[in-house]
Amino acid sequence: MPITAVSDVLGVGKPWPPTCDETRAKSYKQGRVLLSKNHSEVFDDIVALMRRDKRTGKSFVQLGLPRRIVKAYNAMVLGEAPTFTAKEEGEADAGEKSPAQEQVEAYVEEFDLIHESHQSMTDIQALGDGLLQVTLEDKGAAGLYPDINAVDPCIWYPVVSPRDKQHITAHILAWTWEDKCEGHTVNRIRAEVHERGMITTYLGEVDGAKIKTFAEAEEYDLTTGARVVNPVMTGVDELLIVPMFNFRSTSDSTGVSDFADLAPILEEIEVRLYLIAAILDKHADPKLAGPRIAAEVNPVTGKEEIRMTDYFVLEEGQLPPTYITWDGQLTAAWHEIDFLWEQALFVMETSKALFGLIDGQVASGAAMKRLLIASIMKAGTLRSRLNIGLKKALKLASLLHNSVDPSAPIFAEVGIQWSDGLPADDIEVATYHATLVAAGIESRKDAIRAVFKVGGAELVERMDNIAEERAASAPAIGAAPRIALTPAPDAGGA
Repeated sequence: MPITAVSDVLGVGKPWPPTCDETRAKSYKQGRVLLSKNHSEVFDDIVALMRRDKRTGKSFVQLGLPRRIVKAYNAMVLGEAPTFTAKEEGEADAGEKSPAQEQVEAYVEEFDLIHESHQSMTDIQALGDGLLQVTLEDKGAAGLYPDINAVDPCIWYPVVSPRDKQHITAHILAWTWEDKCEGHTVNRIRAEVHERGMITTYLGEVDGAKIKTFAEAEEYDLTTGARVVNPVMTGVDELLIVPMFNFRSTSDSTGVSDFADLAPILEEIEVRLYLIAAILDKHADPKLAGPRIAAEVNPVTGKEEIRMTDYFVLEEGQLPPTYITWDGQLTAAWHEIDFLWEQALFVMETSKALFGLIDGQVASGAAMKRLLIASIMKAGTLRSRLNIGLKKALKLASLLHNSVDPSAPIFAEVGIQWSDGLPADDIEVATYHATLVAAGIESRKDAIRAVFKVGGAELVERMDNIAEERAASAPAIGAAPRIALTPAPDAGGA
């Protein structure tokens, strides 16, 4: 059930965590657990098997597939850092860097924006939602300066319009912690309500899964002792939380985790591996049967034992004890695991080639792209989500910066140039652009820029070097040679 008003979840007597948001909270927990490899917290079948298992050293294999896939796509999208550009309103292209361009490059470096993007993209895949928060930070003598941070979606509660569950009207960031107070523990809650142009902070206590006290925070600066302003007027008529959603339909107010379809498949694979391990352990622990003469009585326990291994005493005519074992072939279990593994890659829109698992050799970059078609499509989707969020966050950062420093440029346009994340096939690229030049549909200058990825003075230098070499290798053209014609002999002279 979506939250349509701040009072739906915040206030004295309200349940905490909010019961109206339980489904999303459970999905987030599953995503975090699968990412951290504590699978027994969400895989009930594994827990049930371990409780029934009488082996002493029991454990199970927790596959790191979720984390491996997330890291692979993060590297594919952000492994080669994108290039950021920015322009002010009415700004034309110029040869030198504009103030807006210098500012956006400073933001990317000072905010450590690529790292924050990595964290948000991890959350988009694992939880279904990623968040960027734009704030003003006190930099001491430098004054207030904007910042962009990735925020944990587990503390985020979007407030949506009653008429449209995908239209967010406010954001709540709320979390609890335990505080030791006068010999007992108090469970405190802090909430920030982000509305257009305003951020209000609240403090309270939670007791018995309900909010016991709740009021606007009265806090004081530890250095100056002055009371911290609350609520804070941001000076920007925008929400300063930028959400980025994974796949969702019109019935969803938030995104769907990539792990939602993967979890049952992964659980079945781990169950099968656990059962195979149990069977192998049984067969690796043989027993010994024989005549009584081989046994001796343990003086402590009074039982007949043999030091070699477990020993069963057989009287004349008795049959040795045997295991009741499954007579089927473990090969069938491995075939099932192979099938489940293929399904896991299928639902994660991933191919084995993404991990370097390629049969034979790949002839060209184009052949590699065909093997990675599913991965390329998914990386493109993630890139587009991140592209929109980063552009909006940078524009908001420039607005906040200008609100405290009028000389700071306001970005009217932000551009991001992304790499495809695939290894380049230099020969293929050079051949492609040579064909375009020969066909007359691309200039040599554009071809050199694309093949060698250069620009500016380096591009001009390469063009000049090529022109000089062409001139040196061409035949010299001087004055036309003088040709002397010898008159033909007289027909009658001999």
